[in-house]
Amino acid sequence: MKPKIEKIEFTKEQKQEIDKTLKINLPTAVKKIQTQYYGGSCCICGELPDYKVTYDLEDAKRIERYCQKDFDLYKGKMDD
Repeated sequence: MKPKIEKIEFTKEQKQEIDKTLKINLPTAVKKIQTQYYGGSCCICGELPDYKVTYDLEDAKRIERYCQKDFDLYKGKMDD
């Protein structure tokens, strides 16, 4: 099954808010950014993701998020 791959992108205002919040450098601030703006973290390493990969299953969708490094490592295996 071929997944739908989307690059995670933000408006200029969203990016400014993310950068401002991440400068606080508290675990709770990072967690807020991960959930509010990214929808989660990289499923391999836990970092902020760059890609959202969606698999359409029979009765559900499977969503995985990947940082750039892990996306580059695993993108060839996503079709399997």
